Amino acid sequence: MGVLTLADKLALENLCEAVADLRNAREALAARGDLVYESTTMTGVMRRPHPEVAMVADADRRVAMWLSRFGLTPSDRAKVTAADKIEEDPAEAFLRARPR
Repeated sequence: MGVLTLADKLALENLCEAVADLRNAREALAARGDLVYESTTMTGVMRRPHPEVAMVADADRRVAMWLSRFGLTPSDRAKVTAADKIEEDPAEAFLRARPR
């Protein structure tokens, strides 16, 4: 489609990081074997979610956001268009000209 440019490198990297975080959090939660733990308080026993539950939720939210930005969900895919004539992106030209 010709939509991505060099300027999108950081956004794509963030998507990859979010997917890795989601997988790691899910593996850590699966290793626990349960979503909650029991905590004894002065009023009795409380069941609380493991911290990994929040980590999964946060990573899942970030993955969904990045997938949407890249048009990788069914509803967002319809919104992605590419120009018929591909012109050089000024941001890409700038990034290519910078010394690495």
